[in-house]
Formats: sequence, C-alpha cells, structure tokens
Amino acid sequence: MQNAVRHRPLWTAKSRFSLSDIARELDVPVVVSSFHDDQNVLTHATYGLDFGVNWSEFAAAIDALCVDGAKIIPNIAAHEQLSQWSRNLAARDIRFFAGIPLRDADGWRVGSIAVIANQKVVARAGIPIRRLGELGREFVGA
Repeated sequence: MQNAVRHRPLWTAKSRFSLSDIARELDVPVVVSSFHDDQNVLTHATYGLDFGVNWSEFAAAIDALCVDGAKIIPNIAAHEQLSQWSRNLAARDIRFFAGIPLRDADGWRVGSIAVIANQKVVARAGIPIRRLGELGREFVGA
C-alpha cells in the first residue's frame, strides 16, 4: 500500500454515515476525522464534546500518529504527541484514544479517523477497531 495521498475533498464525499452515527454506534463521546485532498491539504471534521482545544491542530496531530497504522493510547496524558491536550480532556475524564489511517480502494492513504473516550467505558465495552475502520471508510466514501 502507498502512503501518498490523493483523493477528492471531504465535503464532496458521498456518505451514508455521519460522525454522529459513528459516535453512537461505537458509544464514544468524540470522533475526529482528517482528510487529505488532492493537493495534500488536510481538512478535518469533528463530532462530540467541545473540550476547548484547537481542533485543527488536534486533528493534524492525530493524522500524524496514524500514518503507519492503527494506534491505541490508553492514557493521552502519557503520550508525548497528545499530552498538550490532556488537561482539557482529563477535565471530562476522557483519556483513551484509538485511531486508524483511512485508505481508498487502491490503497492510497486519504486521512485518518479516531475516537476519544472515557477509559472506564472502553474497559467495559471495548472499541471495535475493525468497525471503526469500516465506518471511517464509509464516512469518506473510500
């Protein structure tokens, strides 16, 4: 598979799913998706609680984490690349992160999708990473 990006902009994607649908299905409070257009410009979309963070910077950090594959981080505060947002997230007892790269049918990387959740909820119900990928691909129309 390729790591280069090429794809139509996020807002032109035809999708059966919204980020709120993904959040409900996976029972998570926050979903963040990033998407590269054909000029390699990163756009993002978010759904969920407002933590008072710069979502553009947060989405870029998440996208960088997911370049090479799925990432699961049990405690955001302990992760170097995400720790700057940990205070805002910890105030709502949100510490768990799971993210995956999104690829189109040809294997080109088109972005990433991630969920952020309460550790207790994740411990009880889990996050089905494979399903996150399926929903993410539906969301971007890949």
